[in-house]
Amino acid sequence: MREAITNFLYGLRGVFALLLVMVAVFALGTLVMDEKCRDTLSRKLPVYPGAEMRFEQHNFLRAFGIGQTVAVLYTPDAEDVVREWYQRTIARNAKAARSGDRFWGVPQTQWTVGRDDGGTETQIILQGVCIG
Repeated sequence: MREAITNFLYGLRGVFALLLVMVAVFALGTLVMDEKCRDTLSRKLPVYPGAEMRFEQHNFLRAFGIGQTVAVLYTPDAEDVVREWYQRTIARNAKAARSGDRFWGVPQTQWTVGRDDGGTETQIILQGVCIG
């Protein structure tokens, strides 16, 4: 009887060890993918230089990682200057990514530039979804 209990406990320990390894692999994979999302989205949705972030919301670990992120930024710069900067910067980043970044097409992005409600500043809205 004692031997049966000992064998059962060893087996149970093995199951827990396997479960622990599976959880660790899943967690590590999630962290790696989150970092990959964050890296890619930072190039697909760069923050305009000097812009002030006034709103940011995400639904997973961190902004612009796995999941959905919305950020609203403001700058005193002219709307057309900001829009042109985004067009030029994102196009340059996309061209660089085509030379080997297979992950570039995974995150979905959208950005808009317009005047704020008061008409005094330029509002930038960045939206990104990566694996979620």
